[in-house]
Amino acid sequence: MTQPNTFEFEQTINAPVDLIYRAFTSSTALREWLSDICTSNPEEGGWVYLVWNRGYFASGYYTKLVPEKAVSFKWIGKGEPAWTQVDVTITPDEKEGFFLVMLRHSGIGVGEEWAQAREEISKGWKFGLRNLKSTLEEGRDLRFVERPLIGIYPDDLSDLTQSVLEELNVPMNEGVRVRELVPNYGADHAGIQTGDVIVEVDGQIVDSVRKLLSIMSEPVM
Repeated sequence: MTQPNTFEFEQTINAPVDLIYRAFTSSTALREWLSDICTSNPEEGGWVYLVWNRGYFASGYYTKLVPEKAVSFKWIGKGEPAWTQVDVTITPDEKEGFFLVMLRHSGIGVGEEWAQAREEISKGWKFGLRNLKSTLEEGRDLRFVERPLIGIYPDDLSDLTQSVLEELNVPMNEGVRVRELVPNYGADHAGIQTGDVIVEVDGQIVDSVRKLLSIMSEPVM
C-alpha cells in the first residue's frame, strides 16, 4: 500500500480561540501541551525549537501567522532527511460552540530513512492534539495524568562500586537495581522482586535511573 506524504489530524476544542492560537505560537503554551522544552519567536520568519525528554527534538520557523485563524511553520526533526511543512487552521462552529483545529503535516518522505520520523510525527500529533484539548478544556495534562507508575525505589548500578556489586550478587554493572518495591503498583503486579535488576523496558535499554525515568515518563499514545 502506498504511504501518504501528508498526515492530517483534527480535534474539536471548546476553549477561547485566542488560547488555541497561543498554543501554537507561545513557547510557554507549547510546553504546556506538546514539548518539554520550547523557545519561539512568533512572527513570520521567526524560529520555533521543540525538545522532548525522550530524546527527540525539532526546529523550524514560522511561515504564516493569522491571529486566531491559522499558523504555518517549516519543521525538521532529529534524524529526518528533509524539511516538512505544518499547517494549522482554527475554524469556529458557531452552532456547536467549539472550534475545529485541523493540522496538516506535509512533505513527509517514504522508505526506511523516513520510517522513524513518520512514526514520531504520527504518534506525536495524535497525542498532542488530544492533550491540547484536555489542557485547555479541563486543565489536565495527559502526559502526567496517564503516566504509568512503576512503583520502585531504584539504585543506579553505575553508582555502586565493584565490591558492592559483588556483595549484592549482581552479575552486571549497568542497569537499575530494585532496592525496594511499592506494594500494589506496576512492578509489584508484574512480579518484580527486591534485588532484581532492570536492564530493558519495552525494547529500550535501561542503563541508568535517568534512562528508566525517561522511558516511564513517555505518555501513552
